[in-house]
Amino acid sequence: MPLRHSYSTATKTAIVAQVCNESRILERTIRKWVAAAEHNPSLEPRRRGPKPRLPHEAERHLYEWIVGRQILGYPVDRSMILKKAQDLSLLVTGKSVGPGWYQRFTARHPDLTTRVAQSLSQKRNCV
Repeated sequence: MPLRHSYSTATKTAIVAQVCNESRILERTIRKWVAAAEHNPSLEPRRRGPKPRLPHEAERHLYEWIVGRQILGYPVDRSMILKKAQDLSLLVTGKSVGPGWYQRFTARHPDLTTRVAQSLSQKRNCV
């Protein structure tokens, strides 16, 4: 294994300046990335904002519960989903969920849609 070299400050500054000129990235951005890499080895982009109220696993179970009810012929409505999510959230985090959570949940799972039964709508239109 080769010996490790200690680079001088001038050499490091010259290398950073060369990378800045070649890539047109600001020097402070490169220094920020280097500092972040030393502090946290993973530089993968992360989700912005606060963490979701329900963990991913709990949301997946809720989604499967909704789909399972639909398959059995007992579809759930908005209030039932919110009630179930409220129970899960209080068990997992101790905090409640609200109507905004429901909107974001349905946006994350576009295959879950609220529908009106066609047979009822057609019969009501005929009366």
